[in-house]
Amino acid sequence: MLSLFCGIMNSLNAKFNQLSSWGLYEDMNHGLSRNIIISNKVSLLISGFAFILSCIALGYFGLIYSVKLGFIFSVAFLLPLFINRLGYINMSRVLLSMIVSLSSVIISIIDKFDIYLLEEFQYFEFRLALLSASLLPFILFKLSERKWWLSALIFNFACLISYDTIHNLFGVGYYQLGLTAPNYPFLNFMFVACYSILIGSTYFLKSSYEKYSHENRLLIKQLSIRQEEILVANSIIEDQKTILSQENVVLNQELIEKNNQLTSTNEQLIKHNNDLQQFSYTVSHNLRGPVASLLGLTFLTDKKSLSPENQILFDHFHNAITTLDVTIKDLSNIIDIRNTISKVNQKINLQTSIGQIILLLKNDIDDHKVKIEYNFHAGAEIYSVKSMISSILYNLISNSIKYRAENRIPFIQISSKKIESYVKIDVQDNGLGIDVGRFK
Repeated sequence: MLSLFCGIMNSLNAKFNQLSSWGLYEDMNHGLSRNIIISNKVSLLISGFAFILSCIALGYFGLIYSVKLGFIFSVAFLLPLFINRLGYINMSRVLLSMIVSLSSVIISIIDKFDIYLLEEFQYFEFRLALLSASLLPFILFKLSERKWWLSALIFNFACLISYDTIHNLFGVGYYQLGLTAPNYPFLNFMFVACYSILIGSTYFLKSSYEKYSHENRLLIKQLSIRQEEILVANSIIEDQKTILSQENVVLNQELIEKNNQLTSTNEQLIKHNNDLQQFSYTVSHNLRGPVASLLGLTFLTDKKSLSPENQILFDHFHNAITTLDVTIKDLSNIIDIRNTISKVNQKINLQTSIGQIILLLKNDIDDHKVKIEYNFHAGAEIYSVKSMISSILYNLISNSIKYRAENRIPFIQISSKKIESYVKIDVQDNGLGIDVGRFK
């Protein structure tokens, strides 16, 4: 039995929802679809309640005139559904707002012709229906649709205040049918007061509802926009995370490659360092030993026992060995400095260094009448590896003498100049030069 009842209710609910959608079509504006659905549902509810009330009245009073009209109007209350289906949405809502008041007045008048059943409450019950009908305009219309709900309210109010007048026109007024309550006219003032209170309260309630509804729509719209912004931001973040992940993979690969390269380079540096240490050991022991022996023999030689010609040769021989010994020492120092880079830089006076080199090359300079000029006013002192600078300048000057031009007096010019935080040293000569076409 319960399952049968639930099945019937579900079927009625499905039919109710189907009828409530009459007049709707695809892509319809949300506001219009809302108006159609509300008016259809209100129409169905009023029709259903009118039919049920008519059935109850039929059981109490029999098939009198007013009961017959009740059944007729229960069908007439469905007219807004058909009007909505034709597309006249505003017309259907106005009709629905007025038809309850109109039907109440008509049924009330017809009901009074059954004089043998006449009771005083019959002049009160239909006024209650008129009060209830005053709520329909606020249910069916927005406050912004002022001309529609005002028209319906004015019509309903006119039905309420002219209730006795209309009954008197048809000869069924309260006193015309023999009722004698002296305070009956005051009833109109009571119903007008109730109507005013009901309308005023409903208006403010509707105004508050629409206000908060509008604010909620704005808030929902803002939240929707914010949500879209968050979704876009999340999408950007995800894209950036993907890009960063890819770049991280690439960086890791590059880091592995760089580590491999550094490992290989480090192995080569270790090998080169070992070679340099071996070379330094060779220079310090294998070369310096014989040179030191030769140098010692020159000191042991009695120069006075030599002939003048041999004394000159002896001096050249002694100078050459001394120069070779200095060169080997400088070479050893350079290798040692490369192994201990923290001891590289020291203050160097260029004029002093050139003076020492000229002293070492004095015999060649005198023999070939070499003219040397130097000017270090722009940068007289530098910070560098002394042995390396001396070796470079020595090689440049000795090469200038070695590769001199036979048809002119050898001339060497040395100068320095400051370039930002550096010192540039220029060494120029008028020697043979280099065959650029041949040696490029």
